[in-house]
Amino acid sequence: MLSLPVSRCMFGDATLGKMNIDMVETARSVGAACKFTGSGGAVVAFCPEGFQQVRHLKEACEKKGFILEPLIVGPSFVPPDLFC
Repeated sequence: MLSLPVSRCMFGDATLGKMNIDMVETARSVGAACKFTGSGGAVVAFCPEGFQQVRHLKEACEKKGFILEPLIVGPSFVPPDLFC
């Protein structure tokens, strides 16, 4: 996946959408890693610093009207030998 600056350069802000860019920038403003999901309207953020960082992210998102939904990462259902 492309970084936000590269995506902005290649596709332009109008194509990416102001809200999508704002979601990434909001997450990154608290030090979270963040990527577009690909379809628009959502991003995935990772808070490596833990609960305090998650709280800051939640507060920043609420100020902008974004909803924070925790993700639970489950096991892969892809057979390990599928690509070997």
